[in-house]
Amino acid sequence: MLEKAAGSSLTYATGTVTETANRKRFGVQVEIAIFDRAGRLCGTAKDYQSRVEPGARWTFRALVTQKEAASARVTAVREGN
Repeated sequence: MLEKAAGSSLTYATGTVTETANRKRFGVQVEIAIFDRAGRLCGTAKDYQSRVEPGARWTFRALVTQKEAASARVTAVREGN
């Protein structure tokens, strides 16, 4: 989802990734597609976590630079990039 930072003009795409496998993940990156009010892709955002433990939840927070952003969707979660 999109979240406006309190007392700021910054917007973040936020959400949670859960490691369901029983092993540590290193260099995890989440990629998020950003859409305008008409549903058109207007940009992307990314966040990175150096390590995610087995069964752990990572709450990501990726900076969104597109002023026209109205919605977001996770498009990929990768390890080691």
